Amino acid sequence: MIESSDVNVKYYPFDFQSCNTSFTALGYDLIEVNRMRMTYSIDLTLYHGNSMWTLESTYVSVENIATGDEKQEVFYTFNLRRKPGYAFVTVLCPILFLGALNAFVFLLIPESGERIDYSITTLLSIAV
Repeated sequence: MIESSDVNVKYYPFDFQSCNTSFTALGYDLIEVNRMRMTYSIDLTLYHGNSMWTLESTYVSVENIATGDEKQEVFYTFNLRRKPGYAFVTVLCPILFLGALNAFVFLLIPESGERIDYSITTLLSIAV
């Protein structure tokens, strides 16, 4: 089994990823593999999506390997699209919220001595 996926985050969070997986039955001949009913599509009945990615499409291809024995290699391709709302909720919203909280430092009374503590706490929240 070989899996490859070149991650391209140039258009993050609106990116599109293509992941390839290949399987080879090295212990079986071509005749034995063809006896099994092989569909050229991926069964997605048990697939459950998640909050970060959408499965756009799938593709299956089969190639014969030119070795001494007749072998087949099956290639599965999964095309995924990132949901931009997830990045907005987990990255952008907290930064905007903490930035707005940082503006409230000017509402504190200067004589209380809490301005610096409040500013440093807010800055640490943004940094972490």
